[in-house]
Amino acid sequence: MPKKVFISYSWDSKEHQEWVVALTNTLRETYGIDAKCDVLLDKPNLFSMMVQEAQINDKIVIVDTKRYTEKANNEQGGVGYETKLFYKFFQNQPQKLIVIKRGICDLPFYLAGWNYIDFTGGVTEENLDALALRINNEAPYKMAPLADTPRVVKSKAVESVFDDNLIPDLRAATPQGKDEYLREQFNIADKKILELLQQTKQKNPGLNVEHEKREVNVPSRSSVWEGNSFRQQVNHYTVCTYCVRFQRKEAYYKIWLSLNDSMMDKGIFGHSERPLFSANGQEFNSFQLWVYVSHSSKQPCLESNGIWGSGLISNGKELGEYIFKQLMEQIQRV
Repeated sequence: MPKKVFISYSWDSKEHQEWVVALTNTLRETYGIDAKCDVLLDKPNLFSMMVQEAQINDKIVIVDTKRYTEKANNEQGGVGYETKLFYKFFQNQPQKLIVIKRGICDLPFYLAGWNYIDFTGGVTEENLDALALRINNEAPYKMAPLADTPRVVKSKAVESVFDDNLIPDLRAATPQGKDEYLREQFNIADKKILELLQQTKQKNPGLNVEHEKREVNVPSRSSVWEGNSFRQQVNHYTVCTYCVRFQRKEAYYKIWLSLNDSMMDKGIFGHSERPLFSANGQEFNSFQLWVYVSHSSKQPCLESNGIWGSGLISNGKELGEYIFKQLMEQIQRV
């Protein structure tokens, strides 16, 4: 059975009310939690609704803000009524109350020292997961079982401190290793872009995000001699496209991973305009951003070149953040 949850908050503003509604619906749609708040129930008598919901739900989630704390401490309005009601739960059923903070503020006096979940930086997958775990009475980490046959360790004198910086990542020493590193950082960048776009969408409900990831094979202009004839080479690309729409405005960006043999055709490439045509691989001939594995560093890292982004990117996370900023700059232009 899904957990039943009632979300309590103060009517600070219309924006805050809509934020609570969005949080409630996210718990329902994404986590399968039977979450409710006052405006979704639309009951005529708020005070009787508070009493009823406090009794029938498994958990009560308090969204604390500066205004909520002021009303609770001064026992004002509906929040003041809830404070008297929830204080009994604090004494008798403390596991029933969950507190999340939205904004920098002190907790109400009766919740001082309470272990709250921090939403002051916005809604993220991490703090949503933490809230869902708390609702489902699950710890954020699982305890490993005790070993049936424990490893026996003998005491010894410590002669030196292990320095992780001395241990190299040898992938940069081989072409295959560089390709593996490039693919890893490409996937990290894609994941980071989607994570940032999802957070932006949660903060801006009218935002529409489209994402596509595909594998593309394109005949090359060059060929190789095999046996008694030439064989046309095929170039392979992994392509990710991102399209963001907001109030009739659109932002677009495409990145593609190329591990083809030519040095000038190896790396992660990017372009912020839709291709005019894509026949014979033309859509991959024009790029504004070129990111590749550094040839000078002993540890694998990225370098960037091109019209934009030169010298700004050293790993997949930074690449993802860079492309996200480009998308946001496009969508925010007047």
